[in-house]
Amino acid sequence: MKRTKGMLGWVRWWWRWRTLPRVEGTSSLWCPLLAARMSPSAGKAAAAVRTRTGQLQQRRETVALLDFGAGHPREGQVSHRRVAHLARSAGTDRNKALWLHAVVECRWQQRSPEAGPARILEVGTSLGLGALAMLSGRHDGVAYTGLEGSPEVAQWAQAEVSPWSGDVVVGPFDRTLPEVLSHCHGWDVVFLDGHHEGAALKDQWNQIRSHLRPGAWVILDDIRWSDDMQMAWLDLAAQPDVRALDLFRMGVLTLQDAGDAPIFRVPTQLLA
Repeated sequence: MKRTKGMLGWVRWWWRWRTLPRVEGTSSLWCPLLAARMSPSAGKAAAAVRTRTGQLQQRRETVALLDFGAGHPREGQVSHRRVAHLARSAGTDRNKALWLHAVVECRWQQRSPEAGPARILEVGTSLGLGALAMLSGRHDGVAYTGLEGSPEVAQWAQAEVSPWSGDVVVGPFDRTLPEVLSHCHGWDVVFLDGHHEGAALKDQWNQIRSHLRPGAWVILDDIRWSDDMQMAWLDLAAQPDVRALDLFRMGVLTLQDAGDAPIFRVPTQLLA
């Protein structure tokens, strides 16, 4: 698995990304999402994430991080990290926060009120900063469930989502994801950010797709983290019943008869 490293590695991806067709006009499937990304509520959510990140970067507590992700053994590997370090290295920056909030806001506006609350599932909560971006400003009409492999890290995420009555489920994703999906068959927004290996990403997608509500949005993080992740993204985006939007570091998928629809990209100034 070839990791993306250094300025040259990222410039290589950026150069290729610019060759994708850009979302234009007013009739595109993606236009409401771009509008939500530039809305005042998205800006407020990003500001809330920035403030909370700054607070966490001042914390000196150490947590036992049990990592089941890419490059670690199946039973997980424990390391000890400061909360401040996790907030810097595994947090949610402004651009990602804007898009995470935009996807939830866009889906919430499009949902049928008869369907009940918009259901959000996050695979890989870390400290809960991504969840804060998605939930900020939304005090009703959403139901959040997060999955986190590391028990001590999950406690921090749980504290973050408690104001929204959110729930964080602890354990390896190959166990917790099937359990959570068996109890809920209607997700509106899913954020996959928990296992940076292409095979795992495609397996998670295959598990969740039959549990999505019509019109649901699925966000995939770090799609250029490695060549392996990029290939997985391209494979998923090429499925005939899928439409795809490339935000550069993240991608968005939705189930819709797409035929030969290309992967679109956002304008350069809006990349994640």
